[in-house]
Amino acid sequence: MLFDGKPAHLITADEVRRLVTDKTGEGRHVDFKKASYAPHAHGAAEVIKDVTAFLNTDGGYIIIGVADDGRSHAAGFTSVDNPDGVRRSIMDHCLTKISPRPSNLEIAILDVDGHAVVIVHVPESDSKPHCAIPNAEHHYFWRRYEDGNKLMSPAEMRECMEGDNVHREILELRRELVAMRHERSVAQELSTPVDEAGLLQLRTPEALLKHIEAKLKDAIGNRPYYRVFACPDHPEQVNLQDKVPAARALLNRPPAVRPHGGGWDLTPYEDVRVTQTGLMGGQGDGTFLRLLWNGYLEFRIPADDEIFHWGEIRNANPITNMLYPYAVIEPAACFALLARDVCHLAAYTGTVKFGLSLYNIKGMYLLPYGPTSFGYMMARSRLNASYGPKPFPENHIKTPLATARADDLPGSVAWNLVSQVYYAFGYEDKEIPFFSDAHEVVLK
Repeated sequence: MLFDGKPAHLITADEVRRLVTDKTGEGRHVDFKKASYAPHAHGAAEVIKDVTAFLNTDGGYIIIGVADDGRSHAAGFTSVDNPDGVRRSIMDHCLTKISPRPSNLEIAILDVDGHAVVIVHVPESDSKPHCAIPNAEHHYFWRRYEDGNKLMSPAEMRECMEGDNVHREILELRRELVAMRHERSVAQELSTPVDEAGLLQLRTPEALLKHIEAKLKDAIGNRPYYRVFACPDHPEQVNLQDKVPAARALLNRPPAVRPHGGGWDLTPYEDVRVTQTGLMGGQGDGTFLRLLWNGYLEFRIPADDEIFHWGEIRNANPITNMLYPYAVIEPAACFALLARDVCHLAAYTGTVKFGLSLYNIKGMYLLPYGPTSFGYMMARSRLNASYGPKPFPENHIKTPLATARADDLPGSVAWNLVSQVYYAFGYEDKEIPFFSDAHEVVLK
């Protein structure tokens, strides 16, 4: 098979360049596109047709940004406009208009001689047949052949379904065995006492996160804290010990979502120091930014100081147990940017788990909407009324872990984390400020 069936993020520019030099032709496993799919219903129908055809056969690649010679042979490159937007659009169409939903579709963006090329890797599916649903009235089962995509015949669909049952059972057994091995590894690592240096020996993210949180609870006591963290799903694949100067520079000047600087970012530290297990920058008030050699990243800050109540200390009648929306949202967005840069520095292309926690916040308020909005002002004025916002009744908020691919960061990580905090306070999506309809942070 083309590229030996390897994942899209492992394909190199040289391999794509050879498609043109060798005048590779389209076939059962590859489809060239000179330009991206059209941004309307016809384009959506075309992309889900192409993807389902590969899913229902034995997989393949759609390569966007390669022109052919009129006979379906690669002849040159045409740079794709807004490749990241193209990637998101394709993924969105495939996840919403293909049934059953493809589970391991991967899309990578590659620079080939200054041209942006989008590579869509469609592995063979273990859930055949897949149906393309361009609209509510039409359902199509496509299959890939040497000369293109064709509708599946009833016999082909029957063959696909009958053969799929055995294949599915074998895959399910394999998954169960992998899960059992993983659970055993986690149990062994959790049952073993681990000191600070031992954190780097942990191979499972579950054990690493549990050991770190146990130490964290002892450190913060009863003081309110805000914490956001990221952990590679394969920490054993990351080693930043030979990247100390670059990693230190990242923590000294972490990226921010406000291009002009300022705001509630990950406070830059000039005193980032090398420790036994990684890098640490911090202040005497308990705020710190930490990066372990295995890629674990954490930002922690007290949630009871003026940073978290900045908007209130300027009021004539401040409410000191109120969480300021900027302080809840902006650090998470900046953190996703920093995690992206750390993954890039470590050449890590796998998945990353993110979490956000607020500790010891019982009795605190978080108001809806932005601080300058009418809705926020009204909610603040009603704090002491029976129909006003209520203080948080529990001690902690721990969001469900959000998983994202390293090549898809920052993506919607901030939204996935922050929205869970607002949901815990009883709010709806429309009441969460500073996010666009695409769930990107928008700050003025």
